[in-house]
Amino acid sequence: MCNQEKQATILLINKSVDYGYKLIILISGVHENLRKQTQERVDKGFIGFDITNLQEVGVAKYGKARRPISLSSSQGDLRSSSCQNFLFNPAESKAPVIIVVKKNALTLKSLMFWLNAHRQEGKKLTYPMLLIDDEADNASINTRKESHSFSVINGAIREILDMFKVRSYVAYTATPFANLLIDPDSMSLYKDLFPDSFLIILEPPKGYMGIDKVFGKNSMKNNLVAIEDIVYENGYLNEKVRKGDKIVGLPSSLIEAIDYYLLGMTLKKIRIPSDPFTSMLINTSTIVEVQKRIKE
Repeated sequence: MCNQEKQATILLINKSVDYGYKLIILISGVHENLRKQTQERVDKGFIGFDITNLQEVGVAKYGKARRPISLSSSQGDLRSSSCQNFLFNPAESKAPVIIVVKKNALTLKSLMFWLNAHRQEGKKLTYPMLLIDDEADNASINTRKESHSFSVINGAIREILDMFKVRSYVAYTATPFANLLIDPDSMSLYKDLFPDSFLIILEPPKGYMGIDKVFGKNSMKNNLVAIEDIVYENGYLNEKVRKGDKIVGLPSSLIEAIDYYLLGMTLKKIRIPSDPFTSMLINTSTIVEVQKRIKE
């Protein structure tokens, strides 16, 4: 999630509470470190209290009235054992309730267990719920080919939404292509996650290196000279390499690119020694055998 999405998420959560939403479920990425980072942002920008370290943070300086209740912390993800101890019912709370969970099948199952414990069978929960899906193109899409079934994460999100009479689903992603290809009429027990209410394209922040910067908008005057046609050499890596093909070495263009990276990294460490992060991504082949040979 980029900084702009982070800010938009916290703003959305605060605004939703102003409009009466009682429960906010924030599903972060599939990794615990991302969930922890998300929890820390929520602590500072919404709750005003760090549960792990038991201290006030962020928005606490603006007041403590109706401090939100968090059922999660930066210490760890939700577990079924902890859900069994959650006698707390959001419907009875005067303050808004938030929970930050990882996009994980067991975690979402635990969440559903807790929600079901506070509703009558066959009845929907009546308090308003906002569900925010971060990195919505990852794991949230239904990958099942059969129209009557759905993948685990997709099904869990749909089932959670169906538990509530009043609910809103907001998805964030930098690559929304798969989300836009969801069949808007797909039901298969619960309605799918096609963004049928509205789509908002966030403006890129300053310093963002995007497609317009590389290719230009209406002319080639302001774009970077970053696109170069590669002349492939016989016996070396090329765009048609297949499983079992012999790769005798790396093309000179790739060696030159790596040289540029090493030089740039060296200059950066001299100029900005406090920034330890420098990386290079090379897309070569989807074939594992080819990847291993290139690594050698």
